[in-house]
Amino acid sequence: MRRTVLITALAGALVSALPRTLFPAGDLWLAASTFLGGAGGADVGWGIDLDDEKNIYVVGYTYSSDFPVVGAYQSTRDWDADAFVSKFSSSGTGLVFSTFLGGASSDYGYAIAVDPPHGQLLVTGRTLSCNFPVLNGFQSTCGGNGDAFVAALPTSGSSLIVSSYLGGEADDKGRGIGIDQYGYVYVAGETSSDDFPTLSCYQGSRQGGVDGFLAELFPAGSSLYYSTYLGGSADDYPSGLAVRPAGFAFVAGTTKSGDFPEVNAYQGNNAGESAFVSKFAASGSYLHYSTYLGGSGDDGAGGIFVDSYDAAYVAGFTLSPDFPTFNAYQASPAGGYDAFVTCLGSPGFTLIYSSYFGGSGNDYGLAVEAEGDYSEAFLCGATMSYDFPALLPYQATFSGGAPYGDAFFAHLAPDGDILRPHSSTYLGGTADDLPHDLALDYAGQRAWLVGETNSQDFPVRWPFQPTHGGGITDAFVTGLDWGSASARNQYHTDFDGDGVSDIAIFRAAEGLWSVRSVTRAYLGNSLDAPVPADYDGDGVAEIATYRPSAGMWAVLGLTRVYFGSAWDQARPADYNGDGRADFGLFRPDGGVWAVRDVTRAYFGTYGDAACPGYYDSDDRADMAIFRAGSGLWSIRNLTRFNFGAASDTAVPGDYGLDASWEAAVFNLSSGLWAIRGLSRFYLGSSGDRAVPGDYNGDGWDISGVFRDAAGLWSVRAFTRVYFGGSGDIPVTR
Repeated sequence: MRRTVLITALAGALVSALPRTLFPAGDLWLAASTFLGGAGGADVGWGIDLDDEKNIYVVGYTYSSDFPVVGAYQSTRDWDADAFVSKFSSSGTGLVFSTFLGGASSDYGYAIAVDPPHGQLLVTGRTLSCNFPVLNGFQSTCGGNGDAFVAALPTSGSSLIVSSYLGGEADDKGRGIGIDQYGYVYVAGETSSDDFPTLSCYQGSRQGGVDGFLAELFPAGSSLYYSTYLGGSADDYPSGLAVRPAGFAFVAGTTKSGDFPEVNAYQGNNAGESAFVSKFAASGSYLHYSTYLGGSGDDGAGGIFVDSYDAAYVAGFTLSPDFPTFNAYQASPAGGYDAFVTCLGSPGFTLIYSSYFGGSGNDYGLAVEAEGDYSEAFLCGATMSYDFPALLPYQATFSGGAPYGDAFFAHLAPDGDILRPHSSTYLGGTADDLPHDLALDYAGQRAWLVGETNSQDFPVRWPFQPTHGGGITDAFVTGLDWGSASARNQYHTDFDGDGVSDIAIFRAAEGLWSVRSVTRAYLGNSLDAPVPADYDGDGVAEIATYRPSAGMWAVLGLTRVYFGSAWDQARPADYNGDGRADFGLFRPDGGVWAVRDVTRAYFGTYGDAACPGYYDSDDRADMAIFRAGSGLWSIRNLTRFNFGAASDTAVPGDYGLDASWEAAVFNLSSGLWAIRGLSRFYLGSSGDRAVPGDYNGDGWDISGVFRDAAGLWSVRAFTRVYFGGSGDIPVTR
């Protein structure tokens, strides 16, 4: 995204793994997660950004001819590696478009920025192709042994708006890209070229080795506004870029130069490699500040984010025992490389906070975002530490892999002056998992990570691509929620918050609730219907009953509510998308739907089965009915169709890996399951009750039946257990 991330030391092949399943374990939740790749070599996601509707845009590179393409500008890989650009829906479950971008040699996408006011997205990277697609660009031919490129596509991904080389006679790479409020485009990267294009520059010549560069292009992309080198007499590698609306550009990276530019610096030169942070004026002709950031060992910056007060948040990694800390959560290193997160005040020579973050192995901070001013930081990176500080984690333990191990994500916030973790988690499978960038949907309490994995068992949930493509690595795109479970978890009866539907029964005669391996409780009697749901939005289903004769709802440990009457069917669901189940009723006599404090509607009639669900991929339950006599399904404000017959029971659910429910029926006499548009199969027999649910925590439903005469639960291709007995009511929704 606008602060692309690349650490050149972190490169190489990743190793293989064996299958495994992970489940949520705390206050960080897996909202959605997918592989993205083919069967070729390496498929790597490098940059990520969101538009105003929270659609997700990803850039990277692929060696796979069978990399997923949809609505593509370029539908085939030209040769060797091509860059790719992909767009996912806001839920992360649907691929809106995906395209190759490249020529006859190798092409690598490293950074992406979405420009909603102009309906475009911008990408940068490196190309060795002299036939890289160019259009309306200021440099139409390749300059030498690899050039940076800058390309603009519409948000539909189906064409090019602008595409240009950017480079000289040697090797040049675009590492970060951003946009200001006027539509000017900024690119940061590295160059070995003495003739790299410069204009109105702060530094007009390469000082030695590899230098950084910063270029600003006019909105049309057809000419440079300014372009400058940035570096000293050794090697300098920009890895992150942040652009403020008024045109101030902040560049972060790693320098080996003892004479890297210093202006209003917080810190002067240190031994070895050091991180750096530089703030350019809007003209590009001078620096507001430029500073080293490090200790006596090796240090490097991965990513940068800048808030509205021009405070710069920097993520990186350090081997220094004396890395500068202030208001730190972790004031000293724990071993090996540690990640760090630092907030520099707007003048550049003061620290707001700075802290190590890591365990006894190697830990690398690779990308950062923030919310508020001088406030919360969101950090991702890679860890090899078995004792990495995991707090309220989705994944509590290290899973394996070398040399990079697992990805990590951390949410940190000041507690007074001291920086403290709010939550943090491992993320990965039994091989290597390496994130490269993150994008933040703070209002939605969600962070999206992009990277690469060789773990066959990398955690997936509602995936576009549920399995590894078969190459060396696959890209991954993962959304993590904090604070409460994903709203999409609300329709499962998950009584312990592990993301898995629990096997549970209600014995009405005794008022007994029994949840296998979780709990036993007493609530209700033979007058009551079980209505478990997540009524308080904490990701855990509450035991609850509805007594039609009194219109009484009783939620164990939470509330008692009077709503409804003897003629009503209780249908709790999250009808307004706030993450909490609402008290909902369907009155067949009149087709009245009533949702407490939300809405009333007329939909359906006597004899209809009410089956609300999430049929359109959003987080709000849709009112729906199944009319068995005619096989009619009607989903309010969405669609009508015929599917099923008079002897069928409606069992809708998310069977199709797409985060939206499918109509489905179960025939009580034959045991036939029919899932619209997907499959037909037999499971169960006469007298069995259908109990679909997410029994393995992968985000979609599995067909299951309960045979109360024997207390047998049979979940298709997953498990068979005995739990309950004659007269018990299974509760899985």
